[in-house]
Amino acid sequence: EVQVELSADWAAPKLWGIGGEWGDPKSLYYLRSALRLADGDVPVDTHYQRFGFRELYVADGQFLLNGVRLPLQGGGNWYLQEGKAPHGNRWFALRMYRADRGMNVNIHRWHRHGDVAREFLDLGDELGMLSEPEGAYWGAYGIPDIQGFTDWDDPVWVRNVTEHYRDWAWKHGSHPSVALWSIENETFCATDRPQAMVDRFVSFGAAVNDEDPTRPVTFHGVE
Repeated sequence: EVQVELSADWAAPKLWGIGGEWGDPKSLYYLRSALRLADGDVPVDTHYQRFGFRELYVADGQFLLNGVRLPLQGGGNWYLQEGKAPHGNRWFALRMYRADRGMNVNIHRWHRHGDVAREFLDLGDELGMLSEPEGAYWGAYGIPDIQGFTDWDDPVWVRNVTEHYRDWAWKHGSHPSVALWSIENETFCATDRPQAMVDRFVSFGAAVNDEDPTRPVTFHGVE
């Protein structure tokens, strides 16, 4: 295993956005890795990564995309929950996104029960639809032991979930359409140790921002 870090200035890149004054969704770039797997002189694999330049941040209580105020309008998509498996494909996503953009919807929050398929984020990059992926849903009471009790301080569980969130942010980090990270869903109101749960999810959010400091982390619960 080898870790290599390269950096270079990029003069005046074209900004990715959702269209209009916010930037062009066609402003996507491909990075071809300078390192190749080879068998002797025969290349075996070369890595390509698509990405875009954009900046989304919060100032004075407003979202700004590439420096222009952007009122976020959208809702939650339950994705594969409750038997919606036919929705998890590019054909469905293309028609849904086109219909939504025609109604001025500009962001989807992908609601719990596992990770969103890459096809949805690829299409969001291509069509200018923002996304807020949500991490795997751990249940209102966390992961119980064999007797049904939750130990929010179990070091093995904490370490595994923390690494999950770091890997999750790394996996989706090159998609310019990913605007926010959602760490959990309405869980703080359903535990006998609310502060322990709050502290734990805040630490998971910090792990996400360690991997990707460019996007805000959100929490969707009440204490």
